[in-house]
Amino acid sequence: MNRNSAEPVTASAHMVRSPFSPSCNGSASETGLASNFFHIGLVMGRQIRPLAPQELDRIGTGLQGPVPLQMWNDVMVNETSSKGRALRVLSRDKVLNAATGARAFIGHQRKNFTAPALAAVARSQEIPLEKLDLIQLAAAARYVNSAKSPAEQVEKASKALECMHVHTTVGEPPIERELMTQMLAREAGVPARSLQELRLREVQTIFGQVTAALNAGPGRSEIKVGPRLLQLSIGSNGKVSSSSLESQGFLERLRLMLTTRLPAF
Repeated sequence: MNRNSAEPVTASAHMVRSPFSPSCNGSASETGLASNFFHIGLVMGRQIRPLAPQELDRIGTGLQGPVPLQMWNDVMVNETSSKGRALRVLSRDKVLNAATGARAFIGHQRKNFTAPALAAVARSQEIPLEKLDLIQLAAAARYVNSAKSPAEQVEKASKALECMHVHTTVGEPPIERELMTQMLAREAGVPARSLQELRLREVQTIFGQVTAALNAGPGRSEIKVGPRLLQLSIGSNGKVSSSSLESQGFLERLRLMLTTRLPAF
């Protein structure tokens, strides 16, 4: 089948075939979901298909204001999932369905997910395409593809779907300062001491800018950290390949202020 085709693929209780997953064995009763008649069609024989062009065009059209950001590593993904449960956004059925949906698409062999492929899985979970962001989808796909085994990829994909449920329902959940500090040190090489004198709002801004830079993929970014300048180089895997935090001279501080605060005309 052409990978870009929108031709539907029939699903059954024992096998799901799609452009993203050659096969998946295991009945709904084996996964404890026989009574739920899981909505992507594992039991009812409904169809699973890639996104049609008009569906791709719908992605992100319902976003208003800042896009909810996710730092795509296991710690932060689990944090968002935990917050979703605490906020009662993630019901038991949604969690089970996310796991079963991920297993259906991945099967017993690791897949190379793309942003549209992950969006198709999200659609099967009744996550509105209009509230998804392509950059976030691409970053999530890199996270899912970082798995070393099919079982690990199922786990990462199901957690990614849980995060999408949270983001499209309540937006970006709040993150404690200590956790942001830990993640900035781990993911971007920002020493904790450089954040100690900053206000919470400043730390939140830095965390958001670093997260956005990681999600954007390969490239270079400059981020103001108090009186210093954080310079990041990000590789094709969405991870920081080099990081430096240097003091800024007056002219450098002025340049950064002008490039980040003045509107373009």
